[in-house]
Amino acid sequence: MANVTKTFKITYSNSSSSWTVTVNSLNVTLQNLTSGTNYTITAVTVGARQYQSSPVTISAFTNTTLPGSSKIGMNKMLLSWGEPVNVSNISKSFNLTYSNLTSRTNYTAAVVTVGARQYQSSPVTISAFTSRFTL
Repeated sequence: MANVTKTFKITYSNSSSSWTVTVNSLNVTLQNLTSGTNYTITAVTVGARQYQSSPVTISAFTNTTLPGSSKIGMNKMLLSWGEPVNVSNISKSFNLTYSNLTSRTNYTAAVVTVGARQYQSSPVTISAFTSRFTL
């Protein structure tokens, strides 16, 4: 079947919508995906007379987006950040970890968005010195 023209039908869906694209190559870029969402993706080969192969199906989550603001404020180790962008109807949680802080010391803080199946966005980071602690 080396000289037979083949196309590939790719169907992808989430819990609310479904899309189909047809391509003539061995790769495709799926458009308009939502971050942190589970998609079911099915591919079939379409050959002569529009006969289709058995489907191959996978399920995959898209990566999460960065925290909604690249501005992380640090004031005596109080961190604040915005919600992730383009994420709706998904439960969100914000984590903060700090320990053994020393006054007048440079610390780097990082915030990531943790999505479905514990996928993480790239971190948004900031470095700052802690102020002099007074009693």
